[in-house]
Amino acid sequence: MNNFNLELGGKKYTVKPLPIRPARALRKEIGAALDEPLEALKNIQGIELTDTDALADVIFAVKSILFDSIDTALDTVCGYCPEIKADRERIETEATDDEVVVAFLEVVKRLFPFGALTSMVSKITTGLTSKPT
Repeated sequence: MNNFNLELGGKKYTVKPLPIRPARALRKEIGAALDEPLEALKNIQGIELTDTDALADVIFAVKSILFDSIDTALDTVCGYCPEIKADRERIETEATDDEVVVAFLEVVKRLFPFGALTSMVSKITTGLTSKPT
């Protein structure tokens, strides 16, 4: 996969895709960060409205997901690109949440590249099943 560009706080970064081992480590970090909130949400349908402890767990998980999401996204982007990590102080002062989300989605596409595979398979099968004109 080729280098790709990210822009945060008006500065463009050329990012080199991570090799397998560091990408694997970053995927594990992302998974670990999601474990606790997802665990609290796992049994949401079975929660009794009178079970205040269970309700508190769900509310805390949702709060955590919503309020920490931009920081978690920026952590992921910084974990992927050392240059961005080194520039984090400036980014936190000058970049917008929208820029962080866009950068995060680009990084996630590289960490979980199966979307590209799905797209390629779809193009191949469409080509195989389309009738010549």
